[in-house]
Amino acid sequence: MGADLYSGKPTVYNLHCTHHKYNSTLLYEFCTSNMFALVFWAMGFALVWLTGTATVVQFALGVTALFIMALASVAYKPFAAAIVAELAPSSLRGAYIAISSQCWTIGYFIGPTLGGWAMDQSITLAHRSWLVAAATTFLGVIVLTAFDRVQTLAVAPAASVKKPLSTSQAPIVG
Repeated sequence: MGADLYSGKPTVYNLHCTHHKYNSTLLYEFCTSNMFALVFWAMGFALVWLTGTATVVQFALGVTALFIMALASVAYKPFAAAIVAELAPSSLRGAYIAISSQCWTIGYFIGPTLGGWAMDQSITLAHRSWLVAAATTFLGVIVLTAFDRVQTLAVAPAASVKKPLSTSQAPIVG
């Protein structure tokens, strides 16, 4: 139990959701879309690494890496905004979406600094940083897989519970 920040009314938290039950179909699509996006980002990071280490076809590898990362972004961004809008209380929906979108802003702020630092290090560290980025995205896939299993287990018992018949629907016993 918690309390709404503005009204002080008690609220029940259900998978970080306040004021209403979550949409299980949307959560499933979110998990699926994010797994797809994370796998594509991992492939893109690995291709960027390969672009730096390959001696031939570097341009083609670089273009392919950026194309795959673009597919990952297209798979992620619409569902991220939708899930935040679904889970946020209606009175705070704009603030939740604004904070959620900060992940990209923070990345744009930190990325060039971290990338510049990696380029100033040894060539081995610079190349391995892309492999580390690819490996960390698979951690995200593992987390989403676990979340999907928990969500499936939470929804399955609720779906199997049958409502009692009302008096108008009760069978006639004679």
